[in-house]
Amino acid sequence: RVLRLRSGDPVVLFDGRGSEFPGKIVSLTTAAVTVAVGPRQAGRPDPVPAITLATSLLKADRFDWVVQKATELGVARIIPLLAERTVVSFRDGQPAGRVARWERIAIEAAEQSGRVTVPEIDEPRRLATLIGEITRQPTVVCWENEHRTSLDDVLPRDVPELLLIVGPEGGLTHDEVYRLVAAGARAASLGPLVLRSETAAVAGVAGVLALASARRSRDIS
Repeated sequence: RVLRLRSGDPVVLFDGRGSEFPGKIVSLTTAAVTVAVGPRQAGRPDPVPAITLATSLLKADRFDWVVQKATELGVARIIPLLAERTVVSFRDGQPAGRVARWERIAIEAAEQSGRVTVPEIDEPRRLATLIGEITRQPTVVCWENEHRTSLDDVLPRDVPELLLIVGPEGGLTHDEVYRLVAAGARAASLGPLVLRSETAAVAGVAGVLALASARRSRDIS
């Protein structure tokens, strides 16, 4: 209804795993759309590095917004975090329903942005469980109390994947950051101003991808 499509109009379908399929609408009803599907094609590549965004749960629809924008930016995986200052809690059975909602939001965001993959979304988990992740890949913690070290200082060159951690509304505690850094993470500032958690998540992803792209351009030239 939104696109005002009719029989005979071209469409592009995607499988969420990197492929897309040109097609043509054969018929439309209020209940279904029939499409003649063409041959498989490679879709747009996802950005590099492949970012796992581990970001704290937020109130109301603010985490939904983070999922949407992170998907549009091309993150590979989203881990909803429960940190010491996280203000969101779950009753029994709630996490599965929320993950299903975030997955729907991610699919819609992928469609809107022309992306042919959909990020994996974990069930909410405690910050302490990230220690194993940190030992397996380069990790950056976005922390408002880090004033000297920037993303550019800590982002490894030519890194294929990265774990990016963002804290809750009240920020990560010093003890949480100490334990993450002790496990191998690097703390970095996103600038002189204190950002809301959802802003920090999007700014951190965009900053990492912009730096990586600029470095590749310099290497080519």
